[in-house]
Amino acid sequence: MNPEIGLPHGKKGGITQALKQQILFKESPEVECKEESETTGSYYRIEFKQEEEVTRSILLDFMFAPKKAGDGKYFEVEIDRIGEHTDVIVGYAIETGFDETRVLGEIENSVGLHRLNGQLNFNKRQLHSFEINPGIGETLGAAVSKDRSVWVTYNGSILNAIIEDNDKLAMERRINLMARFNDDEEKVNKEEKEFQKRRTASMKSKMRFDPSIQNVRPGITTTGPCVLLVNVGKMPFRAGIKELEHGLLQGPSFLESRFNCG
Repeated sequence: MNPEIGLPHGKKGGITQALKQQILFKESPEVECKEESETTGSYYRIEFKQEEEVTRSILLDFMFAPKKAGDGKYFEVEIDRIGEHTDVIVGYAIETGFDETRVLGEIENSVGLHRLNGQLNFNKRQLHSFEINPGIGETLGAAVSKDRSVWVTYNGSILNAIIEDNDKLAMERRINLMARFNDDEEKVNKEEKEFQKRRTASMKSKMRFDPSIQNVRPGITTTGPCVLLVNVGKMPFRAGIKELEHGLLQGPSFLESRFNCG
């Protein structure tokens, strides 16, 4: 793991269960997985060995059923070795009908954040395209909170918070509000906060698994050979958020207080 891009040192991750030696839901001859350790904890080194431009998707052997307290999950994927044109997609999917040749987010009941173009897809729909292109040593992360809302991160920063207009549109909106409220800054700022709340709620409704869906698992898609370092919670996350520290491991109801917007 690369400590120079925000990985905290000297902090123990919140661990309440031992990691499995094998975290792949189903083994594949083109995917090799092994646990590795360093001073801050341990992670999984997953090598995808397929040919260039060949899609391979995997699910990790961590599942959570609906409507259970404390079942929010988070994991981070660091890029260790990758080709220039190889994409990595990080997200979640259900195991029922899962196809290892399909891309996360482009099939029903799945979500996927793309490395190459920052595209975020949920249930076969494109929701947003972030200005990111992670390289060696950088991370993508994905979380599902207690109410089944989906959250994605880049180098520990929560991307959902910036699913918003570009600078030009934001400025135009503020100019219109200033005219509407006769340059009353207090009223304009209050309206801006309400707008942000409505937009967050709208995006949240678009990025939420149906609570009745069973067998939701974390997953990764790649479109060529690469090596990824997967942190499921046995070492500190880039996110550095207390509610996330248990990751995919069994822990308290994190994510709930931070991300669930009422």
